[in-house]
Amino acid sequence: MKFAVHLYPVVRVKVVGIEAENVQAAVKTAESSVDLHALFDRARPGPANVELTEWEWAAQSVLLVEPVDNDGEVIREGSTWLDGESGEPLINEQTRDERKSLAAQAAIDFYEEVLGATETICGIAATHGEETLSDVFYLQAAILKEGCIEHLVPGKSRIQEFVTALPSADRWLKYLQQVLADPT
Repeated sequence: MKFAVHLYPVVRVKVVGIEAENVQAAVKTAESSVDLHALFDRARPGPANVELTEWEWAAQSVLLVEPVDNDGEVIREGSTWLDGESGEPLINEQTRDERKSLAAQAAIDFYEEVLGATETICGIAATHGEETLSDVFYLQAAILKEGCIEHLVPGKSRIQEFVTALPSADRWLKYLQQVLADPT
């Protein structure tokens, strides 16, 4: 049996001597100053079994921008890792897509844990009330968006009581933000 195999290498190209006002401008200048096609295309023919080589410009998963001193030496403490898609600094050493993927998995985990604890969605309303049921859905959305929902203090709110009873309560409680009840 024969196969055609497409190889997708990841290549790091370090561009030095970039002068810019900020990190984002340095990235744009570096990207526009390099012709990757010319850099990787070779005048000599490749192996006989390579039928096609195409280079497409695509966003990098991460970028490293290093400031350098007047002698061209890297100033390590000023180095910045950026999300290659958004150009924003990494958060917890993760790209935006990595964080979204982890948040989606967390929302799935929460849903499965809720179902394991209650057996049915309707059971949440029957046992804990309709407000708790709606808060469960708001909480799942907050987990997916890496946000939080508000609940009243002092005393435990029904959603807090519900979440506290789950096996991974500590994992889910961080998505609840306590607010003081209006005294009026």
